[in-house]
Amino acid sequence: MQSDHSRTATTVAGLVATCLAGLAVAEPLGLGTYHEQVPAGWGVPSDTSGNPVVPRVTPEFTGPAPTNTWWSSLIWERYPGNDYGQPVHMHPLSVQAAAEGVYLGHVAEPFGYDRGYEFGFNGGSAAMTLGVSGLDAQEVRIADAGDWTVTAAWDDGEQSLRATMGRGLPTLLAECQGGDPFVYSANANELVDDGTTVVIEKNGNHWGLFAPSGFDWSREGDFWRCPGASAVSVSILPDADPATVALFKAGALVAVRDTLVSWNWEPASRTVRARYEFVTEPLDGAAADPLVCLYRHQWLHAATDTTGHVYPSPRGELRLASTSAFDVPFPVPAILPQLPLVDSIDETTAVDMLAESVSGGGSFTSDTYWGGKAMGRAAQLAMIADAVGDTAMRDQYVSDLKAALEDWFTIDEAGGTAGFAYNDTWSSLIGYPASYGADTELNDHHFHYGYFLWGASIVARFDPDWADDGAWGGMVDLLIRDAANWDRSDDRFCFLRGMEPYVGHSYASGHAGFAAGNNQESSSESMNFASGCILWGETTGRDDIRDLGLFLLAVESAAIDQYWFDVDEAVFPSVMPRDLAGIVWDAGVAYSTWWTGNPEEIHGINMLPITGGSLYLGNRPDAVSRLWDYFLSENGGPPTVWQDILWSYQAMADPQSALTNFATSSYASEAGDSKGRTYWWLAALSGLGQIDASVGGDAPLSAVFTDGTTRTYVAHNMASDDRSVRFTDGFVLCVPAGETITGNDSEPGPDCECGGDVTGDGSVGVDDLLAVIADWGNPFTVDDLLLVIQAWGTCD
Repeated sequence: MQSDHSRTATTVAGLVATCLAGLAVAEPLGLGTYHEQVPAGWGVPSDTSGNPVVPRVTPEFTGPAPTNTWWSSLIWERYPGNDYGQPVHMHPLSVQAAAEGVYLGHVAEPFGYDRGYEFGFNGGSAAMTLGVSGLDAQEVRIADAGDWTVTAAWDDGEQSLRATMGRGLPTLLAECQGGDPFVYSANANELVDDGTTVVIEKNGNHWGLFAPSGFDWSREGDFWRCPGASAVSVSILPDADPATVALFKAGALVAVRDTLVSWNWEPASRTVRARYEFVTEPLDGAAADPLVCLYRHQWLHAATDTTGHVYPSPRGELRLASTSAFDVPFPVPAILPQLPLVDSIDETTAVDMLAESVSGGGSFTSDTYWGGKAMGRAAQLAMIADAVGDTAMRDQYVSDLKAALEDWFTIDEAGGTAGFAYNDTWSSLIGYPASYGADTELNDHHFHYGYFLWGASIVARFDPDWADDGAWGGMVDLLIRDAANWDRSDDRFCFLRGMEPYVGHSYASGHAGFAAGNNQESSSESMNFASGCILWGETTGRDDIRDLGLFLLAVESAAIDQYWFDVDEAVFPSVMPRDLAGIVWDAGVAYSTWWTGNPEEIHGINMLPITGGSLYLGNRPDAVSRLWDYFLSENGGPPTVWQDILWSYQAMADPQSALTNFATSSYASEAGDSKGRTYWWLAALSGLGQIDASVGGDAPLSAVFTDGTTRTYVAHNMASDDRSVRFTDGFVLCVPAGETITGNDSEPGPDCECGGDVTGDGSVGVDDLLAVIADWGNPFTVDDLLLVIQAWGTCD
């Protein structure tokens, strides 16, 4: 898993003293500034005793230290004296590092409790130990990392071990020096021993031990040793059938050296095609494809052939495939800057609600989370004010957002404590004042910065010059790079940080210092970051950032549907007593939050903030109805807090009832919401109906709704030219520059002038190209040819 980056771990470790010495300098970026080092007294990544920590890596490790991933406890010593990290859950394997090597297990049966389930694992429940004779390492370090794989290293000065582990890999590869590899498994039943291959059964699970050609396993009681071998592997087998054993043996000594994800936006089908690639090296014999497991959110959409073997996991059924790469075309959910002004919205009421919403919302600069929420609230109200023609109110919100963002993006040379600072030790941009461990634990950066992106995008929409790189746009880009760096050549930040591309969702904890692995609570705030990337990219013409956002939105919405909301009721095991996950852990799920067991907030934290980027929540109206009924049952009746958030979710299935609840209730808005936003959302959906996820547009900012009889198409055009938006059912909507347009079969909306339609038949295609060629020079020129090429297939 070689990185393209070059900064070594020893250099990184040496920078801690500098970062804490107070030698912070304000680094200019456009009109903004940030600290290029963290000032003394500001929070930095630390252990539970408050001691600064450095990445626990080997000298040969290169590149930014990854955080917020499934194995982060191996690189971050969260608990002083814990030199081997916490259990890590690879799916289908779970492992725990120890002085002598690694404890392995596969949990096939979860246990349930009153608020969730867990596929619990620790060293004491391991099926076996894989190690090197004589090894007594003082700690585990990280030697290399791919996008969803990691190589951990043990070294005591005489013996060493390198273990490569990965998400979806049923095989753990061990490379050894200075001693012989061994497997210890107490009271295991040996089923097969043909020298290079041993199959054992332990607690109902079957395990394959594989050695290279010319090296045999020898049994000594509960030990299996392989003298002289420099590499062996252990696999969890679906069964002990000879054909299954042969399948695993073929790829057992294929080392996965790197894992890479890439993506491509395919507008005609409204999908993002994600490619998952395993870079391998055969250590024994000919090259072979590795055996890998696909998660449910992947195999539901992929055309990849699988072997027919499956594993249970905390994320539902894993399906085994033999492949070095596969593609998944993930559907891109509907997204809009804001719902359109439609007839069901009473403009007088909307204006009244806007006026009522002017006060409130909190400080823009209290900390990165709560200040961000205040900016997100203002961004929504600015768009509504624009839609109803109140330019004065719109401009005031935009002005307020500018001032707040510029304050955040400027270092106070007089010694203020607000702004951003780059922590070189952990390659992260941290905002101060921080909250919820965003500084000391690197938690939640995508949650916080998503609100900044919405605020910045709305400013850029109405003042494009503000977003120039030479103005304030560079600072916005820096936030995106920290939370989800898409550019592998930028070694200031780790790749994608919080987003684990293989399991399909983001992680909130920087250090993952928990026995249940890493976790994420507010899946919806993660999606708020994704939609913020799309909006910023579309507004500023940055296709790379737009496409990053589309990838994040498509993949994580697929994961959320399955692993938080269990929309198909096919993921949660029978021991799960609840219908929804408030927190998804690597080892299970919990119907809870980090601060309360209140159902309103358990459900609501996976819905807020409600924006035009929240439409993915309505992809399955049947699931929305089921989970709304479940919420009412758990809550003992209608909501008494966060009503606006919960009604907005209810409206995805039953907008009229949600609007009635709003109209007949007195309530206090959620801190990041407003009555202006809530009325607009509910009233708009009462006219538009439910999301129709079966149809999509080739413009990123587009959506389709159905009220049961009429399909309504909506699109927003951020560009400076009119554009035709084609939907997958053939409907075409012309959207003028800077506008949101709706249309349906009876009211199709305005016609686009079809540039390049030289034959005048209302479409651009082969006939137009031939006409230009036939009359080249009289009258047609290269400009006409370019028009034909640019408009090819866009007009009906």
